[in-house]
Amino acid sequence: MIKMSQFFQEIRSRKRAFLLFVPLTLLYSTSYFQRTAIPGTIFNQLQQDLQMTALQVSYIGASFIYIYSLSQLFIGYLVDRFGARKVVMIGGAVFCAGVVSFPLLDAPGLVYLARMVAGIGAGTMYLSLLRESDRLFGRENYSVMIGVVFVCGYAGGLFGTLPFERLTAAFPWRNVLLVAGLLSLFFYIWFTIAYSTKEGRASVPAGVGKTSGLKETCRMFANVYLWLDVFCGTLNFAIYFVIQTVVGKKLLHDAAGMSSGAAAGVIFALTLVCMTVLMSSATLTRLCGNRRKPLMIFASTLEVVNILVMCSALYFRLPPWVFAGCFISFAIASGTLISFSLTAQELGSAATMTRSAGFYNMTNYLGVVLLSPLVGWFLDKFGNPVIKEGVVIHSVDAYLKLFYCLLVLAVSGAIAVHFIPETRGKFLRQD
Repeated sequence: MIKMSQFFQEIRSRKRAFLLFVPLTLLYSTSYFQRTAIPGTIFNQLQQDLQMTALQVSYIGASFIYIYSLSQLFIGYLVDRFGARKVVMIGGAVFCAGVVSFPLLDAPGLVYLARMVAGIGAGTMYLSLLRESDRLFGRENYSVMIGVVFVCGYAGGLFGTLPFERLTAAFPWRNVLLVAGLLSLFFYIWFTIAYSTKEGRASVPAGVGKTSGLKETCRMFANVYLWLDVFCGTLNFAIYFVIQTVVGKKLLHDAAGMSSGAAAGVIFALTLVCMTVLMSSATLTRLCGNRRKPLMIFASTLEVVNILVMCSALYFRLPPWVFAGCFISFAIASGTLISFSLTAQELGSAATMTRSAGFYNMTNYLGVVLLSPLVGWFLDKFGNPVIKEGVVIHSVDAYLKLFYCLLVLAVSGAIAVHFIPETRGKFLRQD
């Protein structure tokens, strides 16, 4: 066990590192807001204002996530090769262009394009933060600092739930998103100033770029354990993310009979719980000798239990509090997924750390991309939609069929997780 006093002493000795860490983390937080808030929180407004079907609205989220996920492996290579500073200098500008333009557009094609531009820019921030956390705070403190990164990201996601819903109830959604885009631009300018210092310009770890060729990438793809970790982590992440950002609020409104404000409140609580568990699980792994696997098994098992409870709640038309409790339990499972991300980085070598994280992150969001349209298709195909007070309401049966499908996936992940090795915070390959 590691003493917490030792950890805080180590962190205090790196005060200057926070001058670089803070603006990049805040910029990442605004990118997470964009992922969480759109389309789920304003699903009904987008349907009405842009005159779209449920499937078309789901494509707004998918267009962001699709380009974000596909870019991750390549961006991981760029960060390994050139460092975080150069990558975010370009990617941050692209992200700001996308999020500022989105609320100004009406045509569906341009709306999708703006989200794709924002997605590719957002893709540069998370992987850059991974590399910078390792460089600035050391491998021994890495799991805790990544927990901080996740918490800050989820804080942005938290604002994309109830606070965003309340703001869009009081002001036009376009105005709120325009202000959010300008805030991202402010954090980007702050980042460029911070990384113009001598310490910021030294953000390429020594020797990493020299060992980051095609051979290392091929060895990474040949790692069977990495594929197992990616498979299990992606299943858990995609299910949670789609519930949080696409269908959760809509399900609580349609199937549980909650008001828009109450449903947004549940998603807010879900995100808050996930943030708390993220920080707790990251600290727990540090205190327990950087063990990863116990949390991985816990997350995969709890995911199966959650889906079984959700199926029961839908089938038996249980009270709204059951749905809310199940959603909170999904957040607890998601909060421990940091162990999958850390393991993915450590199943190879230090030279491909960011690339492995990029591959893991890419598959996570590809899972979201595949699952988001599936949700929209289920609602359009089996939802038997009716219009009540100008709002489209889908049937409980459609949601039940959807969770039956998710149960099959979750069970397969809960079995596969037992075959992933324990890394204990060290790279399995030292070359």
